[in-house]
Amino acid sequence: MDKETLNLLIGGGIGFLASFLITVATFIYQSYDRNRKRRWDLEDRSHASRKEVIHIRLDQIEQEAANIIEWANNIFLQYPLYAKEGISEEKLSELTSGYLKNTQLIANAIMLEDKTLEDSVKAFGTNSLDLYNWIAEVSISGDKRNKQEVADIYDQLRLDYSYVLKCLDGYRVKNSS
Repeated sequence: MDKETLNLLIGGGIGFLASFLITVATFIYQSYDRNRKRRWDLEDRSHASRKEVIHIRLDQIEQEAANIIEWANNIFLQYPLYAKEGISEEKLSELTSGYLKNTQLIANAIMLEDKTLEDSVKAFGTNSLDLYNWIAEVSISGDKRNKQEVADIYDQLRLDYSYVLKCLDGYRVKNSS
């Protein structure tokens, strides 16, 4: 083989090898780039899904707290009637079911893992339970209790409700990014 043919073969081999290496390097880079974009998409979907679940939990807490404060408003407004006539078994059953419909309040707050929100919801839940227990004790014992007691529990419950709303708003602002 003469020298020119050998140089042509070596040049062709070098060109083939260079194009092969470029093709392999391009394939590796594109694969890396696709995987990186896929990982970002999965992270974005996961983040969006988490935000949606958090939003649902916050809405549930807010709705259940609103239901409890409405339940407490009804009790407070009807207390003079209860004090005068007593609480019938049917009315106590209705009040019990009204209270029990909203017992997921604390569980939803615990799932969000925010200590301030959790503490505010626990205080609100405890005071709503105090109001329920107060009404149940009055109905069982037939005792005529002081209206100031129910007013004090009701006022504390309203303050706790305001604090729950404040903590919900704070949580939403803190986690909005």
